[in-house]
Amino acid sequence: MMIKIALLSPTDFDTPFKHDFFKVEKKPNWKVEELDKYDYCLVCGSESLKLLNLGVPFMKAKGCLLRGKYYITITQETAEFTPKKKELIDTAIKLLNDLYLGKTISNKVSFTIVDDEEKLSRMIFDIINSPAISIDTETSGLSPFTPRKWMTSIGIATENNAWTIPLNHQESKIKDDPEKQKEIITKALKYTRGKTIIGHNGKFDTLWIWCCYGIWVDFTFDTMLAHYNLDENSLHGLDILASKYLGVNQYDIPLQEKQGFGDLYSHCHYLAMDIRYTYDLYKIFKEKLSQDPLTENLFYNHTMPIVRAYAKVERNGTYISPKALKESTEYWEKIARETKEKLDSYFPNINWNSAKQ
Repeated sequence: MMIKIALLSPTDFDTPFKHDFFKVEKKPNWKVEELDKYDYCLVCGSESLKLLNLGVPFMKAKGCLLRGKYYITITQETAEFTPKKKELIDTAIKLLNDLYLGKTISNKVSFTIVDDEEKLSRMIFDIINSPAISIDTETSGLSPFTPRKWMTSIGIATENNAWTIPLNHQESKIKDDPEKQKEIITKALKYTRGKTIIGHNGKFDTLWIWCCYGIWVDFTFDTMLAHYNLDENSLHGLDILASKYLGVNQYDIPLQEKQGFGDLYSHCHYLAMDIRYTYDLYKIFKEKLSQDPLTENLFYNHTMPIVRAYAKVERNGTYISPKALKESTEYWEKIARETKEKLDSYFPNINWNSAKQ
């Protein structure tokens, strides 16, 4: 059986499909009705999806069924087929292959929304009995140091359970009650001492929890950094790694939902996937590190202590000399200005501020 795939991309590139059961056809502009004769559609970039005018946001079209076709989307255009973009293509091919073999692609995870004392007690008991936990937060933005900020929710996963705690979500029972929020987080994190605390880019969560509630969390295992130490040349995003190592589809929700404006269940399901997949990746990367003593030593004895130190530097700041900073800034600005003038004299048509050029 030959699978027919319509490849939608605004740019031309050599397709990497080498599978015998794939027949790929590509062109820059497709009409919706033209896709009816194909089994699947691989959409490269949000602009390609817009051409179809299907009324579905790009991130929501990942692996979804539209007009009876599966639309597999990747998050980057493919004008240049770089190794990192190949990884995204390979992920899409894997999903297509699973669909071809009749496998069900599901990102559903079991989780509990902690919104009363009984669930809080169950969560704490679960944490007490778990040697390791993963933690993730959903926030109002990227910087915890801005005056107007909030943590939307915090999630904690153990081996068998995923717990999500709504904080400032619009449907949270404790919205705009920072004292109650701090009380709950304090109770939950009180019993994490001595345990393996797992995060994905945990420094981000450490600083947010500290800036919002004055509680410091030292992550002892970071899946993003573990993967970087194991394979620095690949992509390290959580959804990419979950797709690659756990076999789930890439996933996301709109920014406003992450910030707490939208359906609570959908928000908590997204958070639950983050903490569940982080915990499961921890088990895989821990095993991989144990098979490579040199990298294992680098990760545990250098990478993790350094990132914890950086977190404290970000929290506390560092001393500078304003006079020396002013002098060095003026010096290097002069060097940059003179260098640009020299470059412009050689190549006047190049924009030296353009990373791409």
